[in-house]
This record gives sequence, structure tokens and C-alpha cells, in this order.
Amino acid sequence: GYYLFVSSIEPRKNVSRLVDAYLASNSQAPLILVGRRYSHSTEELRVLTQANGTQSRDGRIRHLGYIPRQDVEMLTRHARAMCFPSLYEGFGLPAAEAMQLGTPVLTSNNSSMPEIVGSEAIMVAPTDTRALAEALVALDTDADLRERLSALGPPRAAMFSPARYAERLEAVHRKLGIAEPRP
Repeated sequence: GYYLFVSSIEPRKNVSRLVDAYLASNSQAPLILVGRRYSHSTEELRVLTQANGTQSRDGRIRHLGYIPRQDVEMLTRHARAMCFPSLYEGFGLPAAEAMQLGTPVLTSNNSSMPEIVGSEAIMVAPTDTRALAEALVALDTDADLRERLSALGPPRAAMFSPARYAERLEAVHRKLGIAEPRP
């Protein structure tokens, strides 16, 4: 029943636009932000004015800070969606991990994210706050969409498992004529 963002709180993660889009969506489902604050995070979390800067005035937006991995996994499993509208990502692990757990994903349509999520997530331009808000409204109101994305996520995430990575690396080595290292 909540939206989840998991990553460091810094400008390239685009948290301020996510927060603006969330507020514009008028969703009553809370937005939970998980991750350490880094440089320039004050602007990213400017709406968090209550409880020592950890929640919005109305309590719908909450920043939990850093939490242990097992708690992140539990939060991810029960989230309505993982929201990861980063401006730039080398890989996008939070989106892949959410998909692995069957949690719908809303992410950016740039950098590595289209390759990671394929058509099995909602992708929008990360600088388009209106598109982010519309995607949140769709996730909020369309249970069939959430169910479909939940079902499509795990097979897509399996493409990035350690075993699949090892297979692809071995294939590259073979193609290049490199002998496999012995364990």
C-alpha cells in the first residue's frame, strides 16, 4: 500500500521530481524513501519538514534513512511499486531487485534502465514531472496493471542473475578464444 524509493538521496537520483510528482498525483498511499543522504540532499528532501526532517507535514512522505538489507527486501516485497526515476544509472539494481520480488517498477526511460526493465515496467522521461505523476496515478488506480507488472518482473530480473551473468561471460570468453580460469 505504499510507494518505495531505495537508493542514495542525491540529485542524480531525481528524488525531488519524484516527490513533486507524488504530490501532484494526490495519491493517499504513502511514499517511503530509503537511503542515506548525500551532498545536496537538502533540496531533494525539501518537503520533509516534520520529525527532524524525516517526514512531510501530512505524514504521507517519510524518509527512513539507511536500513538493513533484509528490511529493504521486506519493504520492497510489500510495496505497491518501486519508484526509481534516476537521471542516470550504470545498472539500476533497485529496479532489478524489485522486479525479482514481483514488485511493479516505475523508472526512467534513459541510461541503462530500458535495457534492465524492458517492457516489463513503466518507463517515463525522468525530467517530466507530469509523466511521473500520471504513471503514479496509473499505478494507484489500475490493479490489473500492477498485477501484470508483478507477473512480468521475475522472469525479466532472472536475465540478470549471477548464473546468467556467468553464462554470458563464458560465452564472451569462448568467442574471444580466452581459456576459462580454473577455480
